[in-house]
Amino acid sequence: MQQSSNVQRTLFEPYTLGDLVLPNKFVMPYLTRVRCDPKTGIANDMLVKYYSQRAAAGLILTECSAVANAGNSFIGSAGIYNREQMEGWKKVVDAV
Repeated sequence: MQQSSNVQRTLFEPYTLGDLVLPNKFVMPYLTRVRCDPKTGIANDMLVKYYSQRAAAGLILTECSAVANAGNSFIGSAGIYNREQMEGWKKVVDAV
């Protein structure tokens, strides 16, 4: 039991990663949720809610985001190549 409490203490302690100071050592990997607008690739309220619910993680790697229309891999994936898409992601960042 002693070992378990040491692990918990270590996981919940702040961690410095380069210039970032993370509140804990939990990392959420990228998981494409296909929750963006299927026609525009704009992050919407559903994506804001998804990431907000996971904001306690020390570090969140967001899902794939196309950097050009030709790079869009599937319907509902995010884009980040125009102003509207950037504004959608800004809502996610601000919420988290």
